[in-house]
Amino acid sequence: MKRLALWLVAVSLLPAGVAWAHTSVKSVSPKKGSTRDAVREVHVTFQDHVITGLIEVKRGGSVVPYRRTGLKPSNHAVVQWIPQAALRPGSYTANWRARAEDGHSEKGSWRFRVR
Repeated sequence: MKRLALWLVAVSLLPAGVAWAHTSVKSVSPKKGSTRDAVREVHVTFQDHVITGLIEVKRGGSVVPYRRTGLKPSNHAVVQWIPQAALRPGSYTANWRARAEDGHSEKGSWRFRVR
């Protein structure tokens, strides 16, 4: 009976553990608030793999055209954005959203500059 009670307690705690398994951002590139001479890729790296993700980059309120956005094919802990053309000098805002393996959606943004 004791074993059954312990097993039931353990099983009842599993969903709570899974629900808390959200991934967190490990880094962004370009770095938040940085100024770069050139930007060939914008990306968010997470602590763990994500299921889906997208990045949108804006300059002065206008969406910057991109060649590709989504999970990096070789590493699903990275969501990347690759511009169609070289980014012109100015201030940019990167907005991202991703879905963790536990189904939890996350989003965020940061700014950077290009000289």
